[in-house]
Amino acid sequence: MKTVLFDANVILDIHLKRKNTYNASMAAVAAAKRHGLKTYLSAVSISIIHYILEKETDRTTAIKILEKTKMLFDIAPVDAKAVDMSIVSDFKDFEDALQYYSAIGVKADCIVTGNKKDYKHSVIPVLAPEEFQLRLNR
Repeated sequence: MKTVLFDANVILDIHLKRKNTYNASMAAVAAAKRHGLKTYLSAVSISIIHYILEKETDRTTAIKILEKTKMLFDIAPVDAKAVDMSIVSDFKDFEDALQYYSAIGVKADCIVTGNKKDYKHSVIPVLAPEEFQLRLNR
């Protein structure tokens, strides 16, 4: 495994210190970095993260967090091809389709998310943060 795309919810778990998911999400990102993996967030995730952080904190805090986050992750583009594929996909949620095709575009080996059920149609592995850590530690 060389490349991984993290879903927005994993990053929000960390920054919002969500009680039930913080530890696993933080450990998953730390494990990816420790193993030298190329880590991505999609451009869509950046928008989602900003929107939710700004609602939960304030604009200045949200921007500071995004600046730090961007230092840890490369941004996977959401280009016209990803949009076109998402439009005709079997994904129930358009945003999840955009995440998925963004991952495909950067040749991600997997997607790490807290919502695996949203990616039923994925041809690449979709892992919960805990599963991702287990796979890396094999």
